[in-house]
Amino acid sequence: MLDFANPSSLLPGLRPAAWRGVTFWVIDASHTVGRRIHATLYPGLDLKTHDDVGPIDGPFRISGLVIGDDYVAKTKALEAVFRAPGSGTFMHPWLGPVDCVLLRPAEISFASDELRVARIECEFDPTGDDVLSGLPGIGGLFASLSGLLGAIGGVIGAAVGLASSVLSVVPMALAIFSFGLGAISTVFSIVDRVIGGVAQAAVLVPIARAVAGDFKRAIANGDRKIIAGAVAQILGGYPAQLGGAFRPQPPAALGPSSEAPAAKPYVPDPRAGATLMFAIAGQIAARASGSVSADVPGRSPVTATERLIYLAAETAFVAEGISLMAEIDFESRQDAAAWQDKAEAALAGASSRAAGLASDAPGGVATLWQALQETGGRLAIDMSEVIGRLQPVITIDPPRAGAWLLAQHYAGDDPRQVVPMLHDIVRRNRLRHPAILGAGPIEVLKPESGR
Repeated sequence: MLDFANPSSLLPGLRPAAWRGVTFWVIDASHTVGRRIHATLYPGLDLKTHDDVGPIDGPFRISGLVIGDDYVAKTKALEAVFRAPGSGTFMHPWLGPVDCVLLRPAEISFASDELRVARIECEFDPTGDDVLSGLPGIGGLFASLSGLLGAIGGVIGAAVGLASSVLSVVPMALAIFSFGLGAISTVFSIVDRVIGGVAQAAVLVPIARAVAGDFKRAIANGDRKIIAGAVAQILGGYPAQLGGAFRPQPPAALGPSSEAPAAKPYVPDPRAGATLMFAIAGQIAARASGSVSADVPGRSPVTATERLIYLAAETAFVAEGISLMAEIDFESRQDAAAWQDKAEAALAGASSRAAGLASDAPGGVATLWQALQETGGRLAIDMSEVIGRLQPVITIDPPRAGAWLLAQHYAGDDPRQVVPMLHDIVRRNRLRHPAILGAGPIEVLKPESGR
């Protein structure tokens, strides 16, 4: 679906950025890094000296665009924040949030042959203050979490609205309405099948049974419009109920009684939760496409109503999967990039299927599609910032030494990191014994201060 109101649809190479919370799109971004060198020249002498007065980081030189029917209004909003005094947060499309000042006046240009487009040239100088200081975590923290969660909420809200609207059409035949409810039952069957094979099944199965009970009570109502609203809310909220089992919870104020036997505590795993949500979304998409695989229960959809219900359910589970990603403590750049690829593939698939169903429910599908696109832009900003703060995993040819000497080589400057790196090398490469590295390449998570 080509959306002329969405720049990423027209120019897919653009990256989103923001200054003081006002967003625009970036074509090119460059910055200066090095040392501040002061050269001193002496009259009458063929010599000069150089004084190193410290590091230089910046400025950022940005070439960007404002695109859309409301581009004049957006440009005026940028003008207001460009005039604001003091420092502010510049959301760099690759480096994440940076506290900056506007180094020199920004240039905004319009052209008669570029209607609905304004060009921006600006230069920001970092202040050196860390806008992320005081915030917990490193790898699992998203820079604009509120913005991302807001976009995810928009996807879920659009999914609920779509499901409610397609089930509450007044002239809909009773058989078509029954097909729609049957599609929701198929979604529940898919969820039951997937969660039954995971390690957290003991926690998830009671949740699934409770949701199925709510669904049965909702369809017992005689008013089809009331049923449509109720089951749409149940369908949209189902992923969040399952996802809650994978979110880390704050410790209880009171511990267990010393007289009670100590039970093995359940440890929520956001990675497993996000993997589960994407797997369920994939199974729902397979059913919507008419897959007859034994792994996907239910019959192939024969009506647009069923396909729209499957689309709403798929996007709700994709949104919950991305929400759980915000809880993951990524260990390396490669790890975060792999998760970004999973999320972007899920969003792209859902967006493509939404585009194919646009003619069946133009209003609801368009709202859902736009919410998916906004979530994709927010995700790109946040994951770029997360990846930029993580260390890479490097691959080396195994030397004639053990894992202990390898850990000493990379973490010896900080003795506190040697033993953790030793354990990480053994775990990451599945070594049978730390003294034997094997014949294949060895992966090492390079420390920040590593050589």
